[in-house]
This record gives sequence, structure tokens and C-alpha cells, in this order.
Amino acid sequence: MILKDYTLDSGYLGGLAEVITKQAKKIQDVFFDNCGIDDHELSILLEGFLCMSRMNSLIYKNNEFLHKSLACIKPVLLKQDPHNL
Repeated sequence: MILKDYTLDSGYLGGLAEVITKQAKKIQDVFFDNCGIDDHELSILLEGFLCMSRMNSLIYKNNEFLHKSLACIKPVLLKQDPHNL
């Protein structure tokens, strides 16, 4: 999944998180660059990523990453090999 220079609103991100949850086996690489995603919105997406059994890469550039996002990404990063990032 690649999104670059595409503005995402909260409603769209909620739907995207639901798709990620339902299609977790098909999505392995995620790239968000300059999409106007704030900390709360990223935390919603990261909750969707938690259900993924395998993620090859998560690239997140030029968007906000603060305490809510950090709290949500910790469980993803703490998964044991081979199911971590």
C-alpha cells in the first residue's frame, strides 16, 4: 500500500484501518509520505496493523508521530521473530 502526497481525513483513515484488518494477509508493505496524518489518526491505523501476521515494512515520512502513535506501535515492534517488522 503506497500513499504519497495524498491528504487523508479521519473518516477515510477509519475505513482504511478496517480494510487493513480484513485484508491483513494481503498487505505486507505500507508507505505513507506527506499524507497529513496526525498522531491520533496514525494510532487508528496502527491498531489495524496489529492484526497483521506479517509486515515487511512500514515507511512513514513527513507525517506526525507522537505519544499515541508510539503507544500503538510498541506491540507491533515487540512481536517475536518471524512475526515482527
